[in-house]
Amino acid sequence: MTSLPAECKQEDIITSLLGLEYNRSTDMLKIKTPENIEPHCILTKRKVLQKIASIYDPLGNVGTLLLFGQKFLQKLWENQNQNPTSKHWDSPLMQEQGIVFREYFQHIIKIIDKFQFPRHLPFIQGKNLILHAFSDASPSCALGMVIYATQNNTNITLAFITGKFKLVSKKLNGTTPKLELAAIVLSKRLVISILPALENTYKITNIRIYSDSTIALSQIAMGKSEDSFVQRRLQELSQPINNIPVTFHYCNSELNVADELTKISAVPPKLSQRYTQGPEFLLNEQNWLPIFQSSENINAIQCAIVTQKQSHNKLNVFMELEERISTFNLTIIYVRAGYVCMFVCLSVNSSYSYEPIELKLCRCNVLTPT
Repeated sequence: MTSLPAECKQEDIITSLLGLEYNRSTDMLKIKTPENIEPHCILTKRKVLQKIASIYDPLGNVGTLLLFGQKFLQKLWENQNQNPTSKHWDSPLMQEQGIVFREYFQHIIKIIDKFQFPRHLPFIQGKNLILHAFSDASPSCALGMVIYATQNNTNITLAFITGKFKLVSKKLNGTTPKLELAAIVLSKRLVISILPALENTYKITNIRIYSDSTIALSQIAMGKSEDSFVQRRLQELSQPINNIPVTFHYCNSELNVADELTKISAVPPKLSQRYTQGPEFLLNEQNWLPIFQSSENINAIQCAIVTQKQSHNKLNVFMELEERISTFNLTIIYVRAGYVCMFVCLSVNSSYSYEPIELKLCRCNVLTPT
């Protein structure tokens, strides 16, 4: 840059780069700060969505701040039956709802305006890299996934890679272990999506996936399940990722960073240093969590799975049976059941005359008797 002539240099220090603000002097990236809500603005569902979508966060650096806003919009649609006048996009919000969203949005834009993150990863190119994917699920809120990377060069270097969350629909009647398993699957998909960008520069030697659900981890260790929902996801998790070893680890809720993407624990929300920089236990390899072993508590886990199924009383047994078999096989079962019922009825009715089919057709004038 110093060798370039002055007329070739850009005067502005802050420039736009891939939808973000780039500071050339500090080599830092920053999420563009959205405009605040005007005092005289009438808040509607359309305006709430517009303000939430105005925050462009491709890597999920401030995902913990955006969770409340998206959950707020989801609740507006879920609670529209309580207020018949709010069933449209341009219907004004209730006064209490408007006050809550204004305070929330003013709070997060102050945090976003001060938040910056480095343009490059603090790793040595060409060296080994280990990915750590954390996943968590909350039936009342969202599924969360966050990925960090570590590199051991005398001292361990830790950096945030990406994070993502997905709201849980109220129509979904899944149990908590199923949602935890779905979050693990989504964390693996997120790892696969970022691998092409990382493998061009680094050598990925291991992928470690963390979860705080012993039931989901035990199902993965067993590798099979009678439930079709679980079995499909177990098959996806068993698929290799570019011949990179994938291991699953149990971590309690206190160490699980993805917990911040699944629960709204504070209003207004906060952006913690643990989320943006990574959990401290990853900085010491001796504190890394071991691979989950299900053989110790396998009986307890199986009992918990059965109990969870029994408590899920909304499940229709016939629908579960219909899901496991194909439509063709189901048709065959119906036909066979019909024949059985007809045979039973004929056996019970003793007055039934077993005359040949030819005589029946003759009586109906279909055939002429010879």
